[in-house]
Amino acid sequence: MYTLKQNIIFIIIAAIYLLTAINSNGYHHPDEHYQIIEFAGLKGGWNTGADLCWEYDAQIRPALQPMLALVVFKCLGVLGVTNPFGLALGLRVLTALFAVFCIFVFIRNFKNKIEVKYHTAFVLLSFLLWFLPAINIRFSSETWAGFTLLLSVVLLNDVQKQNRRSVYFLAGLLWGLSFEFRFQMAIALFGLFLWLIFIRKEKLKNLLLLLSGSFAAVFACTLLDSWFYGNWVFTPWNYFYSNLIEGVASHFGVAPWYYYLEQLINRPTPLIGMLLLSALLIMLFLDYKNIVLWCIIPFLIIHSLIPHKELRFLFPVVNFVPLIVIQAFQKVNNRLENKTVVRAIAYPVVIIALIINAGGLLMLAVKPACDGNINILQYIDKHHEHVNLYTIGGSNPYVLGYNVKGLTPRFYANDKVTVKDLSSVWKRNFGERFEDDDLVMLYASYHESVYLEKEGLRIEKKSIPDWIIWLDRFYKVYDKYQYIYVLYSKPSNNSLCAKME
Repeated sequence: MYTLKQNIIFIIIAAIYLLTAINSNGYHHPDEHYQIIEFAGLKGGWNTGADLCWEYDAQIRPALQPMLALVVFKCLGVLGVTNPFGLALGLRVLTALFAVFCIFVFIRNFKNKIEVKYHTAFVLLSFLLWFLPAINIRFSSETWAGFTLLLSVVLLNDVQKQNRRSVYFLAGLLWGLSFEFRFQMAIALFGLFLWLIFIRKEKLKNLLLLLSGSFAAVFACTLLDSWFYGNWVFTPWNYFYSNLIEGVASHFGVAPWYYYLEQLINRPTPLIGMLLLSALLIMLFLDYKNIVLWCIIPFLIIHSLIPHKELRFLFPVVNFVPLIVIQAFQKVNNRLENKTVVRAIAYPVVIIALIINAGGLLMLAVKPACDGNINILQYIDKHHEHVNLYTIGGSNPYVLGYNVKGLTPRFYANDKVTVKDLSSVWKRNFGERFEDDDLVMLYASYHESVYLEKEGLRIEKKSIPDWIIWLDRFYKVYDKYQYIYVLYSKPSNNSLCAKME
């Protein structure tokens, strides 16, 4: 029987995850869209192989997640949802629901390792550490690989109580799925396998059951990949050979070995980052047999050795962080005799961290993903009918960058919008250059805005609101605000859209 306090906490958590899923339209990284949703279009009918990015030609991406997206789209279509923005929202809501389920199961499984007085803190931190909802609603390979890993850890942590061999096979299936969602998960899974061998001293027959489940999932996904690409293919090997042997991944940038340590300290904000790093080090010294550490540490070390680094590569293990933080605090508190000193130091730090956390939660609950590209497309689709959209340079929101193969979001194509080159407008006579329903799209840093104002155009919409840009100076979620999209229109059109909102 849930108490009133627990019900209120659950309502708050559900509201924040739903709000974040609704507002976080778009994608944080192109891979999240162009290698999942656009890949789904190969079988969904809005793409051909020629429309897809180079990863399709190299046959290095698994078909599991694109096909899962397509199944969701078909189900939503039966319910009457056909708008691409509604379909993408369906993926985020599904992910949010799966996230809440996985985290809830993880909390229930590990709460016996947490003292009762810290249970509420454990729950709140597990769901509402400020960057977690924004990560946990993404239909990305990193997020879904992390969820399946999380569930497998739950099963393996609790398997001795259940004394059922089928649990090992089921955990193996989750391992295989985690690997297929993101091949780099082999590192964390190998660490977990070593934990089973050296710490738990697992029986050989149970390890074989675990591996058999993993191989079964990978075999099934290999059949799916072969159907998707139209020939027999083993995408994990293609991915490894292309990115690591041929070094293609390094073409997208390299970083020093300490990159992730810097990111761990700075990106959650320096205060929270130092707390997270301190907790990780404390647990390494005081509880090196912890099952979670055997997933995180190898994952962090190997990724630090790989030249090409991105913060998102660590997202699959991010939901282990709250457990590490609570357990570290608990161990330190129990070892120190002078509790007064601990409280004198901890309370101010905790209060400041809570304020920082609240601000981050608020910002990410309403911030569009990345530069707000898809947010501006959704706005145009909702508020405008059959318009000419003038752009210049790389500011066309219907094409990522400069029309590189496979980076046109055909999923969001809008036949009501005709995109034209802004430079052609200046050849017309002054005062006759724009019709009342014409729109102009520029990056925020483009100086052409001065000329647009002389033509009588005004800002109608920014892909990311100014107050978020101001607040993000502290949180640094996105650092290229000079490239956000600014939509201009005639004042009469502006007023009409204001009334519609």
